[in-house]
Amino acid sequence: MLDAATGKDVPGQYDILPQQTLGNGEGILAGCSMPFCVGNLAPHTGKTFLAYWKDSHTLGAVPAVTYRETDKGFEIDNGALTLSKSNPDSGAIFDRISLGGVELGRFTPLLWQEVGQSLWIPPERIEKVEVSNGPVRLVLDVTAVRSGAGGEKITRVDETGKQAAMAARPMCFRTKYRIIIEPGKPWFSSQLLSIENTDTQPWQLAGYYHYLQSNIAGQMADDEARGTYWHNAAAGLNFGIVPTPPITVSFWKDAAGGEHPDALRKVGVTLKPGDIYKGTGSEPQVFIVAAKDTAWQSTLQQLADKEQVEWKMGEVEMKGK
Repeated sequence: MLDAATGKDVPGQYDILPQQTLGNGEGILAGCSMPFCVGNLAPHTGKTFLAYWKDSHTLGAVPAVTYRETDKGFEIDNGALTLSKSNPDSGAIFDRISLGGVELGRFTPLLWQEVGQSLWIPPERIEKVEVSNGPVRLVLDVTAVRSGAGGEKITRVDETGKQAAMAARPMCFRTKYRIIIEPGKPWFSSQLLSIENTDTQPWQLAGYYHYLQSNIAGQMADDEARGTYWHNAAAGLNFGIVPTPPITVSFWKDAAGGEHPDALRKVGVTLKPGDIYKGTGSEPQVFIVAAKDTAWQSTLQQLADKEQVEWKMGEVEMKGK
């Protein structure tokens, strides 16, 4: 990848991952995307870059985000956030997320099943993690499964915060989420790729969640719900979600102190055994963000500026060797 104005190399990488799609659902380079570093752009200005295909997976630089496998999962450090998977019996993608060494909480896929009763069901375990890492970003495609009656189950709560008794069984499923982590940023993105009905019965997928439970500085009871984020006054930290429509976000606590970080994408489709929901083209993503209270607004503005960059691709020129 070259900057057309200067002729200098620009850090980039190839992400060879399944289900990499354009917004119209068509595949791109058989599952390959090529992110690269644009650098700073002043308002209403632009840059031109020239891309050249190489045989190597990454384009001439070491990974900027540290990813290390462990005997129970993995550990990630992007210079701002540390994220770890340490409990093989948990369906959480990240069992612990920290900023500057201070614990924030965990992140979990969650499905809303309508099966004669409203059930909110997380996976039981992580089945597979596919990794692409380079000088631009770390990409994880995480497959999680629910294969039995065990594991956590959530039903509706009453005015006292008590959950309703289970009157139906959770249905089995396999789901895949894509996580993208950039170096030095106090955020990462999450996007649903698929939900498969692995049960023997059909069931209704009412929706799915990007579920962000807090435990800021190890004191969940002190974490206050502020609409789209958790706030801990003693630690001076915020931890929340910036959505992309039609995902809606509402963080709240029930009367018993139970957390409900509802970042919801409504779906409303019935999945027969073997059916796979992939949405219409590319599903919307969310950004999970953390920052000191004093830096919260500026961090949200940085993220908003990032999302306001427009791009277009020129014609591809093919040349023989």
